[in-house]
Amino acid sequence: MRNQLLLFFFLSVTTTNIFAANGIQKIILNVNRVSSDVSDATEIYFAQGTSQLFSTPQDSKKIFDTISAQIYSLTSDMVACYSNGCGNLVGSSVVTIGIETGQAGTYLISASTISNFDEGSIILLEDRMLGTFTDLRQYTDTALITDAGQNQTRFYLHVSAPPVLSAIAAGCTNENGKMIVSEDSAVRWTAVLLFDSNSRLVASLNDTTGGFSFGGLTSGNYAMAFTSGSYTFVKTLIVTSNEVLLTISAAATKAEVGQTMLFYSTANDATDYTWTFGDSSIITGIANPGYNYYQPGTYTVSLRASNSFNCSANASITIDISAETATGIADVSGDSVQVYSYNNTVVIAGNNLTGIAYVCDIYNLAGQLITTTQVTSSYFTLNLDGQSAGIYLVQVKTATGTFTKKVFVGRS
Repeated sequence: MRNQLLLFFFLSVTTTNIFAANGIQKIILNVNRVSSDVSDATEIYFAQGTSQLFSTPQDSKKIFDTISAQIYSLTSDMVACYSNGCGNLVGSSVVTIGIETGQAGTYLISASTISNFDEGSIILLEDRMLGTFTDLRQYTDTALITDAGQNQTRFYLHVSAPPVLSAIAAGCTNENGKMIVSEDSAVRWTAVLLFDSNSRLVASLNDTTGGFSFGGLTSGNYAMAFTSGSYTFVKTLIVTSNEVLLTISAAATKAEVGQTMLFYSTANDATDYTWTFGDSSIITGIANPGYNYYQPGTYTVSLRASNSFNCSANASITIDISAETATGIADVSGDSVQVYSYNNTVVIAGNNLTGIAYVCDIYNLAGQLITTTQVTSSYFTLNLDGQSAGIYLVQVKTATGTFTKKVFVGRS
């Protein structure tokens, strides 16, 4: 019959936050005999650069006496330590715990807070004589030892690395996101429950060990509740989406020939834009372009927005363009004013421009102003050296009206 009762518990010490900040996870084990001041302690810590073999200064040997109860941990080469570094906690670790009692008595075993460990680390005390495991985060354990002296084969401390959660974004249709859990196979979860941001149960697993995943997820915030026995903790994770959500609009849906129309788009995660304007013109790479129409009519303006994940969305609006009310230049339709180009030169010519001060503006198809010039002659040429070959918009503006024409500028 067991005639002694042992208590192990983790103490919160003033260095806990310092250890956690330095990537060191530390446990202090105590043994106390009931109705006496007999007690002892040992510390076990997990840190990069340490190993389970005995080495100084990472480890310090236990100094024994013959009066009080003694608790210590053993390195892998069986050195009894007061302080024992056990390597980086990247998987489940098992540390042998030694006990020496000078006399029979009742000892208590319990656990206090372990604040510098991730809440996903399961910390158990194994009693191989009884075949039991006690969760040291929550419960008091009891163990009867019939003989005084040392015992190095009965108690073992089990510490697991916490599960690692990662997310794969939902695809172009926002329906195939995935949450992956990497886990040491030494840990068995009684249940794992996945909830969405509205606390609805999305998926569940029971009595599972090792890595697993949940698929078919839409974008959003999720909470995953892990249960081991009666111990439960929650991890949160965000699943993003590669889906492109697109809307477009215009500053106005009605305009006259020659007026600059401004278009706007809102698209999440889009990196590429292709606009078509219903008159064979295309603008790429710009989210909010400006554009001029030169023939009356009803046009469908469309945008295709896409991203590097090959996801895309399309949207369109309808624009009505009416004839301009006045040009301020006599008989434009009769070609009394000519705008044309050759190679990389733009030419404006017309007898009715003699003595009239006007402005010549040239735009590219993205609606960007390339150059503006004050002119008073009836024959004006402008060289567009440095500009790429393509379609340009030439706008002649007098005090009373505007005339605009598309021309092709090549290379000389």
